[in-house]
Amino acid sequence: MKRITINPKVMVGKPVIRGTRLFASKTLEDASFVPLKAEAG
Repeated sequence: MKRITINPKVMVGKPVIRGTRLFASKTLEDASFVPLKAEAG
């Protein structure tokens, strides 16, 4: 996970995707809810 960084000056020090202001936890959470084609039906 080299793309996840923690910097106290960026997004209150929460882990973010390097070069963005996207919270790593929110990005991973959103990705986990993408249904697979087989599940979608």
